[in-house]
Amino acid sequence: MCIRDRSLGGARPWLRELLQTLEEWKRVNRIDEVAIFTSASNLDGWVTFLEECIEDYAGTADLFGRCITRERCPLAPTGFGGTRTFKDLSLISENAESVVLLDDKPDFVRNGYVIGVPEYRQDVAIDALERHMKSLLPQFEDDISQVFAVDRCNHPPNQLDFSKDDVLRKAVQVLTGLFPEADEDMSVLAACSSDADWPPSPIVECC
Repeated sequence: MCIRDRSLGGARPWLRELLQTLEEWKRVNRIDEVAIFTSASNLDGWVTFLEECIEDYAGTADLFGRCITRERCPLAPTGFGGTRTFKDLSLISENAESVVLLDDKPDFVRNGYVIGVPEYRQDVAIDALERHMKSLLPQFEDDISQVFAVDRCNHPPNQLDFSKDDVLRKAVQVLTGLFPEADEDMSVLAACSSDADWPPSPIVECC
């Protein structure tokens, strides 16, 4: 079951427009590739499933090239005696000025530029999914009810409303400056440094 109705909260506002913009930029060679870089595991195919859902939702089939997941993320020590995954953008390109990542944990990104965005925590209604699963697997109706009951208990609604969230719209504006039209000879570093509102830093906060 893929995302089809943004009003249900499964997709962040402006996600479709962002991906369609990137698809057009890729078509005209304004950018070379759109990739997924996540700390989530894909051992069970979860990330691949989400990738297909997102492309279906945005109408951007085959938009994503490489997909780098937890299995390829390096571990590094934290200041609290533990370890965590870091996103090494040199896995995408050895040229740090040519890679930009949108991420809600920008402090854990290395060797490239990152547009920091707040975490998306919109509650998603799961009643329709529960009904759909029961209709497909009526012999497991009781098991499905139990699983969803546990999920509701472990993840109660947070009452947050992201319907007016426009972070991804702002991200497109930042990306427009970072990846100018082909006839404009400007690197990512030069673009960051040329605007007083953009600090010449690998991290651009977009919130």
